[in-house]
Amino acid sequence: MVETVEEAVSLPREGDCDCVVATAGPAREFLDRVDGDPACPLVVVTAGSTAPLTDHARVRHHRADDLATLESRVVDAVLADRQRQQSADGERTTDEELIEREAAYRTLVENVPNGGVALFDRDLRYTRVGGEVFEQIGLDPDDVAGESLEEVHSPSFLDAHGDAYRQAFDGERSTVEFAYEDRRFRLDVVPVTEGDEVVAGLAMARDVTDEAERRRDLFVRSRAMDAAAIGLCLTDPTEPGNPLVYVNEGYERMTGYEAREVLGKNPRHLQGPETEAEARRKMREAVANAESVAVDITNYRKDGTPFVNHVEITPIFDDEGDLVHFLGSQVDVTDQHEHQRALARQNERLAEFTAIVSHDLRNPLAVARGRVELARRTGDLSHLDHAEASLERASELIDEMLDLAREGRTLDFDRVERVSVGNVARAAWDTVDTAGATLAVEAEWEVDADESRLRQLFENLFRNSVEHGSTNSRPETDDSVEHGSSDTETPVEVRVGRLDAGCGFFVEDDGPGVPDDIRDTVFDVGVTTVDGGTGFGLAIVRNVAEAHGWDVGLTEGEQGGARFEFVLPCPDDD
Repeated sequence: MVETVEEAVSLPREGDCDCVVATAGPAREFLDRVDGDPACPLVVVTAGSTAPLTDHARVRHHRADDLATLESRVVDAVLADRQRQQSADGERTTDEELIEREAAYRTLVENVPNGGVALFDRDLRYTRVGGEVFEQIGLDPDDVAGESLEEVHSPSFLDAHGDAYRQAFDGERSTVEFAYEDRRFRLDVVPVTEGDEVVAGLAMARDVTDEAERRRDLFVRSRAMDAAAIGLCLTDPTEPGNPLVYVNEGYERMTGYEAREVLGKNPRHLQGPETEAEARRKMREAVANAESVAVDITNYRKDGTPFVNHVEITPIFDDEGDLVHFLGSQVDVTDQHEHQRALARQNERLAEFTAIVSHDLRNPLAVARGRVELARRTGDLSHLDHAEASLERASELIDEMLDLAREGRTLDFDRVERVSVGNVARAAWDTVDTAGATLAVEAEWEVDADESRLRQLFENLFRNSVEHGSTNSRPETDDSVEHGSSDTETPVEVRVGRLDAGCGFFVEDDGPGVPDDIRDTVFDVGVTTVDGGTGFGLAIVRNVAEAHGWDVGLTEGEQGGARFEFVLPCPDDD
């Protein structure tokens, strides 16, 4: 056996050389050194795209991606060369020469790891046997030589593979796999020809147990990846653009893309207008540094639907430590994100509920305390009736605030009915500590509303006017802030009436009005200019209006005070 070009060049023209096997580079150098006329057959192992080196009769080419049949190619090259030599010399093949050829085959195969060869005749009897594979399975080649297939192999082996041996004499090649004890073998059975005549059969076996286990392991892993509920993909960072080279069925289900549509593309093809820049940055840096990363990112399905994708990227290195792939796992967490957002909204409503309860219960409780105190001082028990009404209103408010905390700006339409705006406004006025203020309802009409929520709207508007609208000389002074007060106060006057145009109503006071710097934010939670104010009153007003589908706006009243206008859908509106 030779291992270098120099040794191959020095081989004699005849006798000691059966075959030379080389890759394209060394083979080209070898042919140059021997002037294109090798002393023995040459098998060139090439890539699929490599052009033939020569058309010399002794040179054959074999694809590098089909090494499993390399042994057959070598044997064919040797046989063909022997035949050419015999034809040139005009000699007939003799039994002695056939034996010499068999010995050459055995020499070749014995130097192939895990290989074995057996020649057999038309009676399906092994004539020559050799190869280290027999030693691995505990068989002596000398014991096999001279025995028939029936004497060597089991009935099940003959039933499964006997035809492969018989078909060799019909000029056919066969490749089968079989198990022996705990090992697995690949068997290539080929005809041995002399001219147009098949004179023998050649069986070449190779132990492929490790290879089969690798294939089986790869198959299991591949099926496991394909069957995974999550999306999995592989990219190849050695190629320009780090393209996708594998996606599983979970990826296809999640994204709506078939594998053939995305292989060769970069995974960022799932990104879109709402994809977060920070998530993109983290993934880009992790890939650049061959590091792992996990992000939640907005991606887009094939139909354009956005979804929240939990992506984990892991670099994969080979045994040499070189980066060969990135593994990406993807899980649709849209529902979890929606749940988290809903929970956050609920927590916000609960916090708002706490503040609103504190805000709205102050007045009915203050009225109840005041009436009880009056009854105690004067002995007039009729004040207790008013106190009881205020406490009942407090109880209603608690129920309403619980509903508000659960529903936010929604409305229970089963509770919507035709109600008198004037009656609801007067009932609301009775539960507000009016401190001498006056109410004027300028018309009587009805609207479709939840009476309790409408009453809540009026209570907050009246409280806003009464608590913050009294001044010493209303429009002429500016010493109050958002209906601020002074030492000498004049009770505020509040009017409720219908809008002149369209459908709706207004609530107007004759206080100093709302400062210009907060007009745009006056309905926001927490906006107030009064020391100790909560900033919830007008936010509640907006919530109630929007729950009914009404538009609410702030403008200036006829006497410079605050005027809140509510525009309702007209009965004839669609």
